[in-house]
Amino acid sequence: MWRRLLGELSRRPVAIFLLMGTLIFLGLFSWQKLPVDLLPNLNVPYALIVTPYIGATPEEVERDITDPLESAVSFTSGVKSISSQSRDGYSILTVEFEGDTDMAFAISRLRDSIDTFSFELASDVDPIIVEFNPSLLPVYILGISSREANDLIAQTNKLMGALSRIDGVANVMLAGIPEQQVVVTLDRERMEELEIPLEIVKTVLEEGVRYPMGFLEKDGLVYTLSVRCEFTSLEELSNTVVGFRGMGSSISALTLETGRTFQLSGIPIPVRLNQIATVELLDQEIRGAISVNGLNAAVITVQKQSGANTVNVAAEISKLLKEWEKSEIQSEVITISDTSQFTNMAIKGLFKNLLIGAFVATLVIFAFLRNFVATLAIAVSMPLSLLTAILILYFSGFGLDLMTLGGLTMAVGMIVDNSIVVLEAIYRYLEARKKPYEAAGQGSEVVGAIFASTLTTVAVFVPFAFISGLAAQIFRYFAFALAFSLGASLFIAIIMIPAFTGFIRVRRPRESNYVRYKAFLKKLLERRLLTILVFVVIFALSLFAFFLKSTEFIPSFDNGIVTIDLTLPKNTDYRTTVKAAKEIEDAIMENSEEIALKTVYTMAGVTGDIITLLTGYSENMATIQVYLNDLGERRISTDDALRSLAKITDGIVEKYGGEISIGTSGLELEAVFGRDIEIAVFDGDLDSMRAKVESLAAELAGVVGIENIQTSFDNRQDVIELTIDRSKATLAGLYHLQVLGAIQPYTVGIDLGMISLNGKSLPVKLQQTKGEGYEWIKSLPIDSLLGNKTYIGIVSNMEIRESPSTIEHLDNQRVGYVKADVLGRPLGQVVEEVREIIEGRDGLTNCQLKGQGDLIQQIIEQFGFALLAGIIFMYLIIGAQFESLVYPLVIFCTLPMALVGVVVVSYLFNLTINISSLVGVLTLAGVIVNNGIVMITQINQLRESGMEKREAILEGAGRRARPILMTSLTTVVALLPTALIKAEGSELESPLALVIAGGLLVGTIFTLLLTPVLYDLIDNLSVRFKKKNSIQ
Repeated sequence: MWRRLLGELSRRPVAIFLLMGTLIFLGLFSWQKLPVDLLPNLNVPYALIVTPYIGATPEEVERDITDPLESAVSFTSGVKSISSQSRDGYSILTVEFEGDTDMAFAISRLRDSIDTFSFELASDVDPIIVEFNPSLLPVYILGISSREANDLIAQTNKLMGALSRIDGVANVMLAGIPEQQVVVTLDRERMEELEIPLEIVKTVLEEGVRYPMGFLEKDGLVYTLSVRCEFTSLEELSNTVVGFRGMGSSISALTLETGRTFQLSGIPIPVRLNQIATVELLDQEIRGAISVNGLNAAVITVQKQSGANTVNVAAEISKLLKEWEKSEIQSEVITISDTSQFTNMAIKGLFKNLLIGAFVATLVIFAFLRNFVATLAIAVSMPLSLLTAILILYFSGFGLDLMTLGGLTMAVGMIVDNSIVVLEAIYRYLEARKKPYEAAGQGSEVVGAIFASTLTTVAVFVPFAFISGLAAQIFRYFAFALAFSLGASLFIAIIMIPAFTGFIRVRRPRESNYVRYKAFLKKLLERRLLTILVFVVIFALSLFAFFLKSTEFIPSFDNGIVTIDLTLPKNTDYRTTVKAAKEIEDAIMENSEEIALKTVYTMAGVTGDIITLLTGYSENMATIQVYLNDLGERRISTDDALRSLAKITDGIVEKYGGEISIGTSGLELEAVFGRDIEIAVFDGDLDSMRAKVESLAAELAGVVGIENIQTSFDNRQDVIELTIDRSKATLAGLYHLQVLGAIQPYTVGIDLGMISLNGKSLPVKLQQTKGEGYEWIKSLPIDSLLGNKTYIGIVSNMEIRESPSTIEHLDNQRVGYVKADVLGRPLGQVVEEVREIIEGRDGLTNCQLKGQGDLIQQIIEQFGFALLAGIIFMYLIIGAQFESLVYPLVIFCTLPMALVGVVVVSYLFNLTINISSLVGVLTLAGVIVNNGIVMITQINQLRESGMEKREAILEGAGRRARPILMTSLTTVVALLPTALIKAEGSELESPLALVIAGGLLVGTIFTLLLTPVLYDLIDNLSVRFKKKNSIQ
């Protein structure tokens, strides 16, 4: 069948070329339509449950919110683990589901479980459930500053409106500009003078309402009745009558509570609100500050819609900002972070490497064939295969990102393999003076081999479907892109290459250039056992060296972002924190040339944005993010900049008595998988847990390479606890809630609903001026139920105690964490020492290793399973191809030899065993066997034609030496740009390319020398075994 098909295709070149032209058009169209992002659109099986509980301490949040929610969530099917944080005023639960969970359905199930099973949940709280989606991460962060505060607010609102109208933008958030509110500040002395009780003021000013009250009719007309009781202006609010002079002496708290009537003496004199209070439109207090490049600024964060093209959205934002700078000269806009820049440069770098690799691979092919038309046929097959693969990606719903484009890049050298084998077989028959259609038909002898070799390469990735976890999910996209490319190359090799046959001119038959190779191979066949022994020794040494290599989870990225976390002594107010952060920021700006500074972005204190909410920031904490120039525009690496920044900030931190943590950050990949070292310590008692955690942190500090150690108990705060003595309160004629009501106006204030001003709804807050310090609380008066006054200090006790800022849980148990980064040393080595420390202390019963250190072992185990399963799949395919259980063993003997090349490049380029290199090993396993398949197929065909076995081995190996060298060298050369050129994102692709290139190069040499020897030896053993069985 194949012989007739290829022969017929060689007679229809025009039709084939038109088909190829159609594929090119469709491929280019798909290229333009594919969404572009840094990482693939992942199904992250996490959900967040955020529950505000204003005014509650972490212990109260744990008891009233977190514990009931954890109990309810545990009833939800598909939940893998639950972790939580109980903080001042709110609870955060992180729920992890099984990897294949439909998150939309899971969120619905979570809500049902909370509604059904949260029996002990505090009343009047509303848990907010949010699915964690990578698209929630900001695609663009910018700062805007202006000389005038009013101008800044107007300009910011205008810019946010313009940004929200951009196609693909999902949400625009603002930080750094406070919301406005109407503040009613009561004058305590004036209220006492006019005898106006606070409770009366609260009752009169309580939230206005608007109620629909049905319909009214008159003269055949129908009117809708709406009853409204709302304030519409500050003047109206200020002039509101809030009571009558002397009311305080006529009523008591008991009168208000029971609703009894009271009587005023004399003529009632009304008192308006402006007589006892000031009414102002003020900014809500933000206990923190944001600055960009040393200037106070508003920060706008832009999120894209799920599935939207990151590069296109960011390009539209950049276009808008350029137009904005021309028209709005009174404000300055600074780009803080544009994720598309890294994405663009990383993808452009990969695309550049792809083109360079394709060009160099074409030169290699021409060096072997010395025929322009033949080289052109191979060269054309590269873009055709890639564009066909892109077409398949488009219709499969994939996009372009580091993983899919990485798979395409890795495939550049491989996609010509099938075309080379087909063309070389046809070329050999043309040299034998066969007619084009005869040469094409007889060249079909290799179709079975390339079909099997392509299937084996693809089969090695099949186990990815059975591996769970985000790492496997990410590299699954790499596998799909590579598989699509190889499948497309098989189609192109069979359909297109025969169409070029009629255009290839062979001037004279070529003499074999591999006489020396065959002579050397003959000597090896005569010394089979010695040859095999030498190879076994080489492999054993390589295996020993491989296990000496260090491990890490993912390679570190030189992405030009350094994060400085500053923590001042507990209870430091935000003003001091802002001052310290400002000094650090100024010092960084002064050394901008040394560290190749692009932008510095500072958040000090509690700025009120979503980041401070989720990270649990307090007033004594600040974060300074330092963005360096692009990789091509700086000479300093991110790690070097980190060390320089540590020296720059050291004196300032010491001056304020604080602590600092400096590390690199940035890629979503690193953010998702956690810190390098995370140790969970379980204990129900907080004091006991704190002692264990701090002792463990002190021991870890002595491990070389561990930096930036942080624990769950680092950020503790002193809190003032006012304990009401109920017996004293009862004797004084009070009930305990009266004490809370008396304190509230001086601290958090009393919410009075909303007021509509200029078309905007603003909150109204009632407050009283508080004194200095905290002792004044004791002297606050309270009207008792008995009609006299008493004071808070009489019925309560006040003390200062230390409290944790956060109480954490893991799977319904209290847990404390020790977290750290690893710098200047392979993560795997440090993890082994950390495990020894943990096991030497409490064993793994009360401690668990988390973070990237724990993921290493999981990933190695998963990829070990994938490699074993892939080999089994490949054995089944090759066994079916050769109708033999023996020949696959010969081919698989080249796999250990490829490890020699992996070890060589690992030591030459100082590579660690990480997720990229493991994917490289897996890919290599599927590629390296192709050469053995092609060689053994040729040997078997010669033996079937009547040639003696030893002669068939020498002739078959000699005939296939050229295509084997061509396919291997084109793959290696095509991967060199990706392996060696440093660019954004190359840290992830370079180890992968180096492992494949090194393993394939060395493995090819062993294939040419060892496979024929093993074939001869194993075939003899097989014949002897068959004879023995037949005799028996």
